[in-house]
Amino acid sequence: MLDPDCDVWRAWLEQFALPTDTFHYDVKVGEGMNPDPRMTQVLQDWAINITKKRIDVVVHRETEILIVEVTTSAGLRCIAQVVAYPILYDATFAPTKPIRAVLVAERLLLDTEMLLKILQVQYYLLKPIKKPSPEPTTDLLVSPEGVGSNQNE
Repeated sequence: MLDPDCDVWRAWLEQFALPTDTFHYDVKVGEGMNPDPRMTQVLQDWAINITKKRIDVVVHRETEILIVEVTTSAGLRCIAQVVAYPILYDATFAPTKPIRAVLVAERLLLDTEMLLKILQVQYYLLKPIKKPSPEPTTDLLVSPEGVGSNQNE
């Protein structure tokens, strides 16, 4: 997930995460692409691995598995993902619990809400929560003589 998406996800976690939830991030699904059988096996495995689809978050709950797409701005790309990712997850892992797609976004682009309703995909529209910036520090590693001083002078 990109940083702005993480800020939206942080808002969902604060409001909707359950104490018993287990989270998995950037879950790889699907087959991936084998670029060239003449390549070494290590390169083939690497290429297959990096070309697999990636689910932003998989949430394991007691009675179901949530396949979560997280974005600041949800449009047709997200519609394709919330349709395809549960299918690919099922094919890759064959879970025993039911799978449900969920969209977490800051805003929806044109026609997205209508499509989500037709597809019966649950969605959350949330204001991002920025990660707190680290406190500035005054602990600088500076010699008593100052920056760049030479003690041998």
